[in-house]
Amino acid sequence: MEMVSSTFVMFDEIGTGRSKAVAAATQLGLIDHPTLAQNTPNRFNSSTEMRFRTAVDAALTLSVYDLLGQKIRELANRTQPAGEHVLFWDGRDAAGRDVASGTYIYRLRSAGAQVQRKLLLLR
Repeated sequence: MEMVSSTFVMFDEIGTGRSKAVAAATQLGLIDHPTLAQNTPNRFNSSTEMRFRTAVDAALTLSVYDLLGQKIRELANRTQPAGEHVLFWDGRDAAGRDVASGTYIYRLRSAGAQVQRKLLLLR
């Protein structure tokens, strides 16, 4: 029996803020878990954008944590349809207070998986 192997390679356009490779791979069924892009801008002082993609309609949460693991703010806790989505964080905690400059973690949980990234807030 002969084994056949294929390679699938895609490249993103630098600076577009969108991952065409992730979008295409998800549509082709190569990615079945949620993906989370790096926030933009990273090093922000008033607001930052967080893009994520879900492969299936699913409940999800997107939250911001400090480096000690304490939840600072929950940005989303709802069911989202499959596809690409965008949320914004204004650098405030759950009570509406500005948080201090520093490094924070944002974590997406959906469809039994989680992914997280770091972001930097400068005041």
